This record gives sequence, structure tokens and C-alpha cells, in this order.
Amino acid sequence: MQFKRFLSVELFLVVGLFYVFFLFGIQKFIFPEYWEGWIPMWMDGFLGISKALWNKLIGAAEVVMAIGLLFRQTRRLAALLMALHLLAIVYITRLSDIGIRDTGLLLMAVALVVPKK
Repeated sequence: MQFKRFLSVELFLVVGLFYVFFLFGIQKFIFPEYWEGWIPMWMDGFLGISKALWNKLIGAAEVVMAIGLLFRQTRRLAALLMALHLLAIVYITRLSDIGIRDTGLLLMAVALVVPKK
């Protein structure tokens, strides 16, 4: 039954979140000029780190979180980190199209964090 549940629900959550986080993380290295525009101005120079470096750090973190989803041992931690990351994005973007989309992704990540019955 556990295998069937994984195929029916968890697999789709993992694949969906992996797809978004992995591709967005990689794109931050391929198209940095686009993604740096999404970093809030207050982060430029925060902790002595430029927007360009923040962009790379966030991209690397997104790739690591996506890969963490692939392994059962790290799945809940990766999903928790994704949920926290998305919560910050939703807080900043509010009810914009990005905020609404990321609220859906946030709920997907939370579904992977909540203990299964």
C-alpha cells in the first residue's frame, strides 16, 4: 500500500517541486540578468553580498533542495526548506501572480513535510 500511495500522490509532488526548483535554480546561472531583477533591492549589499552573488547562492540552494527531494532520507528536510523559501517569496510578492503561484507550490511542499498516516 505504501508503494501505491507514493506512486499516486508523493511522486507527483516530488516531481512537480523538483521540476520547478531544479529548473529555476539552473536558470539563475544561465540567465542571471533576468533573475537578479526578482531579488529585492534591500538584499543588494545585505551581509556584504551583491545581488549577483545572492542570485547564485539562491540558485545553488534551489538546486540542492530539488536534489534533496529525490532521496527519502532528505525529502522532508528539503521540502521544509522549500516551504520556508516559498513563504518568504509569498510574503514579499503578496497577491501578485507570482505570490499566488508560489502559494500553490508552498502548499505542495507542506504536503511533503506533514507526517504521513
